[in-house]
Amino acid sequence: MSEQHEHGNDASSAGASAKPHDPRLDSSGEEHPAVQPLPFDLIALESTRTGLRILGLGLGLVAFAVPMVLGSSARADRWVSLAGWVLTALGFLCVVLGVTIMAPTPHGPLPKLARVAAILFGIAALISAIVQGFTHRSLIFPYFNTATDGVVPFINEAARVALLALPWILWRFCQYRGLTGRAIVWLWIAMAGSALALAARFTETTNALLYGFPLLGVIVFFAARQTSRDVWLDALYRNTKFHALSKPSATVEPLRPAGDR
Repeated sequence: MSEQHEHGNDASSAGASAKPHDPRLDSSGEEHPAVQPLPFDLIALESTRTGLRILGLGLGLVAFAVPMVLGSSARADRWVSLAGWVLTALGFLCVVLGVTIMAPTPHGPLPKLARVAAILFGIAALISAIVQGFTHRSLIFPYFNTATDGVVPFINEAARVALLALPWILWRFCQYRGLTGRAIVWLWIAMAGSALALAARFTETTNALLYGFPLLGVIVFFAARQTSRDVWLDALYRNTKFHALSKPSATVEPLRPAGDR
């Protein structure tokens, strides 16, 4: 009799200690509780969202000004060249502001040290664009031409090369965030920009190829806007999904007519 009682107690204790099976444990994807989403910080990603929009505007302005500052050779085009340098300066200003506003990795495309270096380099390129704009072709300060012929053009050329690297960085950033479609867009932009720059550098048809940069700048502008939107919406989706899976809400009964109560 006592043995049967003991067996009954063992069965009841085993049933009490047994937990209901979690169906998410059978999943192999994001539904599995052991799979954590990408780290997200909505405040930092909001900053990156705003910075991407300003960065896209800056890249578009610099690209649009390339044929104006490099393709104008006649003296009659000197005011076109000056307007191009003004647009270049505004573009570099937007690039500096965009990089400053964006959060560092993992919620932004650049690590902290690279971000600081990009800001300092952008400020130097901004100043050099202003100087070269006002001294270019003896427009306003002709006696500064000799002093700025070596350093300032080199800084502007290096700044354009650095801007060509930004689409490659944004490609990797979108790939890390899981935005495959945007990553493919930035990859094509990076390849097109690099090929266009190399072709314009080492071929004789330079002036004709330079007019491809404004078209690329328009594409970059809209791609940056779309990327900023997708980064923000993806962060909201992941945040909502994480809280829905980890903290299920209480069951809410639907409203019923007063006569049914």
